[in-house]
Amino acid sequence: MITKKQELILSELRSNSRLHLADIARKLNLPLSTVHDNYKIISKYIKQYSTLVDFRKIGYSLVVNFTFTAKGSAKNSKEKSALQFVLKSRNANSVYNINNKRTFLAECLFRNMNEAYEFKEKLQELGAIDIDMRYVIEEIKKEGFCSGK
Repeated sequence: MITKKQELILSELRSNSRLHLADIARKLNLPLSTVHDNYKIISKYIKQYSTLVDFRKIGYSLVVNFTFTAKGSAKNSKEKSALQFVLKSRNANSVYNINNKRTFLAECLFRNMNEAYEFKEKLQELGAIDIDMRYVIEEIKKEGFCSGK
């Protein structure tokens, strides 16, 4: 568990990971030493500092969430092929294992519908079943947890 001060510091970093600790201290009206000490504690919970990109502005206007089940056991080469294809694909933004060891959710970005359908066809060729495509029409909230948003 983290303290309220640590949560506030984390929230500031989630809003802008480039903030200096001195800026956070000023913003939260806390001594810099307090922010520094608490940052040392919470830094072990931070996986990475990253940039959130507006993919639509760089030409990837189609966001599709695929769910699919890989046939067979974990040792089945087709299952590994479908999952490996998704993991290696430049279109896959995030991939999750859901429900069980053979069902996956992949958030993918494409320039157009043709790319999305080619991706789906490749999944089918590699043995994936129960493939469902959900189109993201509008992003309402992203990366909001513990960010003060």
